[in-house]
Amino acid sequence: MGVNKAVAMLSGAISCLAFSGALSAPGAAQTAPASETTATDYCPLHVRVYALPGLADELAFTVWSDDVAGAASGSITAYVNGGRYTIPFKDLTAVDERDGKTLPKPIVVKFDARAQFESAYISSLEGGDCAVHAPFVRKPLTTAGLIEDTKISVFPDRAKDWPAFLAQAATMTPLPAPAPVPEAQLSCAKPNVDPSTANYVPPVYPDSKLNFNGDIIVKLALANDGKVDAMRVDHTLSDKAFELAAAVTVGKSKFSPQIYRCKPVTSDYYLAVKFSPYDDERRNQDFRPATGGQMGPGGHI
Repeated sequence: MGVNKAVAMLSGAISCLAFSGALSAPGAAQTAPASETTATDYCPLHVRVYALPGLADELAFTVWSDDVAGAASGSITAYVNGGRYTIPFKDLTAVDERDGKTLPKPIVVKFDARAQFESAYISSLEGGDCAVHAPFVRKPLTTAGLIEDTKISVFPDRAKDWPAFLAQAATMTPLPAPAPVPEAQLSCAKPNVDPSTANYVPPVYPDSKLNFNGDIIVKLALANDGKVDAMRVDHTLSDKAFELAAAVTVGKSKFSPQIYRCKPVTSDYYLAVKFSPYDDERRNQDFRPATGGQMGPGGHI
């Protein structure tokens, strides 16, 4: 099943999805994840955060889609300077992260002091609140390129778009940061932990005339207990036996969920399943995780 193929459109806008057993329409019966919100639907979008050169008190936020691009209205929850901010957005285009042609429009927010950023996620969409899903927990992006996941081959190189993105952000009037909600200090030793592969089962090289030596990239939607809720093959071959073998590997492997602010949350995870007719051990590359999806052995976004 394709990740986010069941995106529901309310009044032409992307809305939250149920996350239980398989992706389904909002309102399906489900168990609420152990997250910061009582919402039980997760958000099919994720946010990326950028530091703007010479503007230490401003941050730029962009909204990205995993599968289906479109207009979105809702809010971003951001933890900055020890407080929790709710940042609204209206009719913002959510850009498919595999789209190398569309320039995302940023939301520029001006804070009262130098912005010490901690994390952010999409907390609501038109139609209701969303449970925490694939939060952005990295330092704000500061180098060329709109997507930091350069080792995930399905993502285009967006380095050429960086100057245009900065120029666009510079023309925008920053939104004044709303009043923050004070947050207590987190008490756990490791409040943020990337999702990971707990036990990787290498694939069996299929009986094929195609002499394939490389990776099959599989996008996983992980539940807050680490179970695979859905998958999408992002690297396809003429011989579908490799895709089937990769899916079998996913089914046999075990994964650990993302921990966000001391609690397990749903997340995206990219698994690179390596096939080699020359290497019996079929060792797999270990990439750093990506925002909105993680890249794991066998290959966090």
